[in-house]
Amino acid sequence: MDIDQPRTDLWTSFMKKATIYSLALACFTIGFTVNLSAQYDDNDNDTETKVEKGKGGDADDRDNSKRNEVIKKSLEKKKGILLGDTVYYLGKPNCLFIVEKKFLGNIIQATCKGLNGKEAFWLNLQENQYLPTSHPNRHYYEIVFVGSNARIHYLGTQNALIKDIAKFNLFENGVFNPQAERKFCTMTNSTTISNGNTTVIYQNTVPSNPNNPYGKVERNRSGMIQAQGNQIIQDGIVIGTFSQFKQAINGTIQNEITFYLPNGSMIARCTAYGATSHNFTVITVVDNRNAQISTGMITEAQDLSRYLVNNGYM
Repeated sequence: MDIDQPRTDLWTSFMKKATIYSLALACFTIGFTVNLSAQYDDNDNDTETKVEKGKGGDADDRDNSKRNEVIKKSLEKKKGILLGDTVYYLGKPNCLFIVEKKFLGNIIQATCKGLNGKEAFWLNLQENQYLPTSHPNRHYYEIVFVGSNARIHYLGTQNALIKDIAKFNLFENGVFNPQAERKFCTMTNSTTISNGNTTVIYQNTVPSNPNNPYGKVERNRSGMIQAQGNQIIQDGIVIGTFSQFKQAINGTIQNEITFYLPNGSMIARCTAYGATSHNFTVITVVDNRNAQISTGMITEAQDLSRYLVNNGYM
């Protein structure tokens, strides 16, 4: 019997295992390198698009492809879309939206600017600690407009805000449009915050007649009140207008109706929560009063305007 045979077998077995281990290590190293490279590609791409392994291509080509896709979508869907630091609308850049702080995918602080770099408004995520933790409006965005110092509490999501910036034409040809600021503040899903003493955040500044400081329309106040289109009519005369906005927020429907005098002054903001709810919280601008009003299913605007008329607000 050859005494060297066991040594040879042991050596052969060792070499086989070493070869298998080396190959496995090489495969792991290559795979890790490819995966790491893909992660860095993703990090370089602010749009968070996925990198397709094995296809190759230049990062600039991917960025241009994504940009063209967003431009096309903003034109077809007629809505604002954020890509990187730019909001696109109707197929072209609309404004700059610079996110300064973010946490778990949520915007904490941001600045919105014109394409010329001039600041339009600042945005900060805030919390209303007077509301229950589960309340859909516990968190909101405080928006401060740089030029007018107007301040609102925006209750919509960050995606809704991007859409509203475009929808209400806050920027024209890449430049901030001050004339659109009032409409944005009063027509979007923005409101005051309740802390026991409700404060109106955005005040109307329409010049008033000293003999009729609030611009209410003179007419026969005992006449029938009707809501036709977006107008409130009494005694055959238009005494005000209203706008209605519904939006899903954190699993519930917010139904908001805002009333105005013919001169544009906002009278009240009325809000109900729930798809079938017609119990409105009415906040009147002139005195900051808060009232609870129940309305009919199809007579919401008419019933709310009746309350405003009967209490001297319209």
